Amino acid sequence: MFALSLPLSPRRTQPLPALDGSNPNPDLIQQMLLGQEQGRGIMPPGLGLGQTAFARMLRRYRLPLIHPPGPNTSRGDPQPLPESNDLYHLLCDHRSVGHEEAAWLATIVVAGCGGSDHLWSDLGLRHRGELNRLLLHNFRPLAQRNVGDMKWKKFLYRRLCEREGLTLCPAPSCHICRDYARCFGPELPASS
Repeated sequence: MFALSLPLSPRRTQPLPALDGSNPNPDLIQQMLLGQEQGRGIMPPGLGLGQTAFARMLRRYRLPLIHPPGPNTSRGDPQPLPESNDLYHLLCDHRSVGHEEAAWLATIVVAGCGGSDHLWSDLGLRHRGELNRLLLHNFRPLAQRNVGDMKWKKFLYRRLCEREGLTLCPAPSCHICRDYARCFGPELPASS
């Protein structure tokens, strides 16, 4: 378990407005907490945030203040990632919400990247569409670059490696993922 409390990169000074004016974060955070309660995902207590940040986030989103549930032990804890800070900054450098909100959501997404399944599943969400909403709302400039509908964890790691000038960079759990062949298998030409 880790909790990041890093300063955000100054690259973006103003958040982008929401596309439709609504904020999906309260519903998505509530879904992650419900997922923990129901044994979905691998998120640590407080979704990877420290106690103070977690309580502040719950107040901001008008969610009930709760004692953070423990991690889902049926799938294990997320693994600490040496690249956590880099992933955090990659997300925050592409934020489309305010500093504090971006910091919370980036920390949560990075914690989810330490799991061994798809990112949406490791976060305790019900389906990939919920993760799409989270990333498009909070980190739209980055999320909009996923034009090929690449799996999100793989996409984030690919962008991170691209940023570092590396050409091959699998996500940390790709080798044990059930969709490994779909992501890394041969690409067949489209039939016309």
